[in-house]
Amino acid sequence: MVMRKRHSLNRRLSIHCGTAVLCALFVPLLAACVSPTIRLHTKILPTANMNSAIRMDLVFTENEETAQILSGLSARDWFSKRDQLKRDYPKAAALEFYSWEVMPGQSLPLQIFRLQGRPLKGYVFASYETPGEHRVSITGIKTLLVTLENQGFRCDEVTTN
Repeated sequence: MVMRKRHSLNRRLSIHCGTAVLCALFVPLLAACVSPTIRLHTKILPTANMNSAIRMDLVFTENEETAQILSGLSARDWFSKRDQLKRDYPKAAALEFYSWEVMPGQSLPLQIFRLQGRPLKGYVFASYETPGEHRVSITGIKTLLVTLENQGFRCDEVTTN
C-alpha cells in the first residue's frame, strides 16, 4: 500500500512538472497571439503631397475616451496636439503611435508593428498641404497598404491567400 502511494505521488509530481514545461514553452507563443501585429505596406507616388515631404503617423488606442478624441481630429490637429495627448494619457496602451516622414517617390520596406495592447481603434494621419481631414480609420485591419497620392491618401486592406 505504501508503494502505491509513493507511485501516485511520483506520478502527480511528473504531471505537475510536465505541465510546467508545457506552460514554459507555450506561454510565449500565446502572448504572441494575444499581442496584435500590424503589417504596413507603403506606396508613395512621385507627385505625393504636391511634391512635398509628408509626415505620417499610425495611431492606436484601447481607451474609449482617446478613441473619441482621435475620431474628431484632422491630421493638422493631430500633429499639433499629439505630444500633449501623450502627456494627458500616459498609460502606454491608451495612445500608441508610430511616426515617420517620407518624400514623394520614396520606397519603404514592409514594416511590422507588434502592438502593446488590444487596440479599440486605429487611424492613419498624414500631413498634406491640401485642405481636408487627412485621417483614415484602420480599425480591424491587420495588413494595410497606405498609398500617398498627390492631394490625399488612401488605406486599403491587403488580403493574403
